[in-house]
Amino acid sequence: MSKVIGFCQVALLFCLGARAAEILPPGFRPMPLGVHALVGGKVIIKPGEVVSNGTVVIRDGLIKAVGPDAAVPEDARVWDLKGTTIYAGFIDPYIVMGGTNTPVSTTDSEPITSTALAAGGVNFFGAPGQATDRGNTGPGYEVAKMTPQHRAVREFSPRDKALASLREIGFTAGVIAPGKGIIRGTSALVALSDENPNDVILKPDAFQHIAFETHQTGERAFPGSLMGVIASLRQTFFDAQHYAQDRSDYFKNPQGRKRPEYNPALEALAPVTEKKLRAVFEPGSALMVGRADEIARELGIDFCIVSCGQEWRRPDLAKETDATFIVPLNFPPLPKMPTEADWEQVTLDQLRNWDWAPENAAVLRQQGRQLALTTYGLADKKKFRQNLRLALDRGLSENDALAALTTIPAKLCGVENQLGTIEAGKLANLTIVEGDGYFNPENKLREVWIDGRIYRGPPEEPKAGKADEAKPAKPVSPEEGAPNQPRGETEKKPGPKQEPAETKKEGAKGEKGLAEKKEKKKDSGPAATKAF
Repeated sequence: MSKVIGFCQVALLFCLGARAAEILPPGFRPMPLGVHALVGGKVIIKPGEVVSNGTVVIRDGLIKAVGPDAAVPEDARVWDLKGTTIYAGFIDPYIVMGGTNTPVSTTDSEPITSTALAAGGVNFFGAPGQATDRGNTGPGYEVAKMTPQHRAVREFSPRDKALASLREIGFTAGVIAPGKGIIRGTSALVALSDENPNDVILKPDAFQHIAFETHQTGERAFPGSLMGVIASLRQTFFDAQHYAQDRSDYFKNPQGRKRPEYNPALEALAPVTEKKLRAVFEPGSALMVGRADEIARELGIDFCIVSCGQEWRRPDLAKETDATFIVPLNFPPLPKMPTEADWEQVTLDQLRNWDWAPENAAVLRQQGRQLALTTYGLADKKKFRQNLRLALDRGLSENDALAALTTIPAKLCGVENQLGTIEAGKLANLTIVEGDGYFNPENKLREVWIDGRIYRGPPEEPKAGKADEAKPAKPVSPEEGAPNQPRGETEKKPGPKQEPAETKKEGAKGEKGLAEKKEKKKDSGPAATKAF
């Protein structure tokens, strides 16, 4: 009897468990298959290390095995990648989301005008036309352009259009940087996928960003001159050092002392002054590269530099910095002039700048500087591969270019244990190109993998005259991200209405009648003139 009761209890528990498994929460979506085997492609483990006909095994968003003899799991989905080249996912170290401002330029001085001479300084109230607000609400620093407490991670939201253009050229992760101010705040390293924002953050605080930003068009905020920018920058860091010492001493001995003020801006600079967070300087000109190096050494902070594209003018200053350079591949276009005489308006310096721009990355590499390449400043991201090819043709090696897209930005961001190479245990971020490699712009970028999820490139547009033969796109499988939609397509405008056959016949008869009348006029022309 006891055996029967025990059997009934086990059966009841089994039924309840099965019933509980069937009751799913609202909005439940089954997890996609997380095991993949990429077979037959040429695998670039890291710059200089290549595996021909290799296999990459992915499980739950991580790389489990890689090599020519890697075993394919029985439960894996097999992808035949013969004729392709597989890279570690590219990393863009400087992305300004939704920014319309151009890269900082300090090559020109501030124009001397009556408004500039009459402008007041910090907290200089009472002068005509001066606003009594410091510019930022709430606690903060007295100079409105100093906002180190700003965090880009708080405002980041994956947007398909913004991220799709980066995925189309092979990038799988990037640093989302603030775009305004002198001390601009911290950037965030994110995966360039369209997942939940909470899931794509790889590092919430990657760098503190500093730019020698002078007055923008129509702006009156202090400081506006380059001298004022550098003076304010130094003073802010000195204030941050004093702030940290003063508060530390106060909490040790608070009795009989006035409570020090709370300043979130100065507090946010503590990781930089303690060398726990690297600063990114955007000097804006070749000469200011040396000034950025002097300030960083004076303040005792770790730093890297965003290239202005003109370090070829003073390569010695770049060599003395001993810093890594983030190099935008944003080259000036060749001036287009309607006539040959108009070429006289183009200066020799403009032509030199156009000629040397593609060689700037190679010049920096010749000075022993490490490089990380970025799309910063490119309005059309599709030009990145073309410009990269120009840089390679002007002296940059393919191994250096690959390192500048993978290992160096990963190390710069402090995530070399997660990204940068194709090794077991790292995130399954991959860039896959058809043909012999990425550095031939003619080779199509087939797809990118981000956290073990595939994002295919945009589908090829149907050729003219074969639109009806184009097959409908296959539905997207759960493990695939949404395919990038082709851009630049214009809606077909309705053509001119065709007239019915009867109307055409009537028109032809009318034209025939007009021709007969003209012939009659020619015959009666001299007589009519004479009668007149």
